[in-house]
Parts: sequence; structure tokens; C-alpha cells
Amino acid sequence: MYVDDGAGGAFVEANSDNDAAVRMQPTLRQLVITRISTLGATYKIKVVVHSQTNQLESPVLGIILAAEPLQPPIPVLTSSSSSQTVIDISNFPSSSNGGCTIVSFDIQRNDGQNGAFTSLVGLSSPY
Repeated sequence: MYVDDGAGGAFVEANSDNDAAVRMQPTLRQLVITRISTLGATYKIKVVVHSQTNQLESPVLGIILAAEPLQPPIPVLTSSSSSQTVIDISNFPSSSNGGCTIVSFDIQRNDGQNGAFTSLVGLSSPY
């Protein structure tokens, strides 16, 4: 199992050079990869199968290393009237994104009587 550096560099063995957890383990079906650590980086991973006569590589899998973003703050009511309500969510820091770009906020409301929440703006398919 091989992984790049998250910046398009050369492939290296997934956890360490000559990793005994991978080498000579024909029944291996999964592996925890430890050589990835930069949030937001796109890592490329591939598997190389060795036989006595040949070596074959899998297609490359690209994954983005990310964590869950922080919970958004409580929205701030800036004005309200019979026809319009304005809320502000600008105090959500961009560094709270878990390592990936936030693509949308979904602003929801309920009927004020513990009914289901419905989307007002922000969320669009497909996500």
C-alpha cells in the first residue's frame, strides 16, 4: 500500500518503509494509514500486488483528509418585522472548517410549536 505526501509528491509505503504489517501478508484486507496528517490535503493512495511473476498496481484513489467542522454559532437576530427577519451568521470563523472549504450553510426554521425544521435558504442538491 502506497500513499503520496498530499501535494502530488512521490508515493511511499503507507506507514513505514518495509512495513511488516503489509509486506508478505496475502490475507490483508484493510490497513490504517498513518502517514497522512495535513488537514485539507488530497492524498493519493494505491495498492501494488506482487506475485512470483508480476507486479500490478491498482487505480489511484484520491482522498481529502478532513475533520468535522465546528458547530456553527447561535445566529444573531439583527432585525425583525411582520414581513422580514434578518439573522447574522458572520461570526463563524473560517478556521472552523475542519480542513475543507465550507460550501454552504443551510438556514432552517420550525413553526415555533416544536414542528419539523424546514430549509429556508442555503442547502441545494446534490450534497
